[in-house]
Amino acid sequence: MKVTFDKIIEKLKDDDTHMVILCRMGGVGKTTLAKAVSKKVTKESIFKEVVMVAVSQTPKFKNIQGQLADFLNLELKEETEEGRAKRLSSRFSKSNNNLIILDDIWEEFNFKEK
Repeated sequence: MKVTFDKIIEKLKDDDTHMVILCRMGGVGKTTLAKAVSKKVTKESIFKEVVMVAVSQTPKFKNIQGQLADFLNLELKEETEEGRAKRLSSRFSKSNNNLIILDDIWEEFNFKEK
């Protein structure tokens, strides 16, 4: 696990890396690893903002958007998922140095649509 942790941290420090995906069967420690990565990059100020959200087997995107907004201390007044997504995207774009950790994803989906 230490080797994987070090590789993830190394990749996250690389400006050319925009996404790291960690896939394995349940119960092998992915969430624990993600929390350790979050703690390390926060402690070392590698990212301006670090947000971790659980997606779950049956994702509720409005809830996920709300969790992201809560971490950012951002009030979402938009009613639709699309409107909320645009507002979150705009907020993240302004910072330009964010780490968003999505945990407990069960299937592939397109976040740009959500």
